Amino acid sequence: MIDTTIDSKALIKALKTFPKNIQKNVVKGALRASAKQTLKELKATSPLRYGNLKKSWSIVARKQRVSNLIKVTITNKNKKYNGFYANFIEYGTSKIPPEPFMRPALIKTAPECVNQAREYLKLRIDKEILKAKGL
Repeated sequence: MIDTTIDSKALIKALKTFPKNIQKNVVKGALRASAKQTLKELKATSPLRYGNLKKSWSIVARKQRVSNLIKVTITNKNKKYNGFYANFIEYGTSKIPPEPFMRPALIKTAPECVNQAREYLKLRIDKEILKAKGL
């Protein structure tokens, strides 16, 4: 499981000018947009010989109960395919040597994820401002 979290005081300050539901949707969308790059890389680098692992990756967004933190997770447990064995492949077991593919995918896409979130926020905030003005 790979988690992406954005916690920026300046971003929160800018978003506070919008209603709460729009704030939540904008941030969740930005996190999802950033996670798409890593998801694409994970699907490309997942070992083929392990059944449905490549098909099992998906993005899940959740709001934490304790705080206003929105958490976007790339998980390998979707409704149709279950790749529960991804950690066994990544870290190995007593009988299987490790074949890292999740960490390299995250490391490779991390800079692009930040850029994707930034671009999404720019476009979406501008769109919400235009909507608020009635244009």
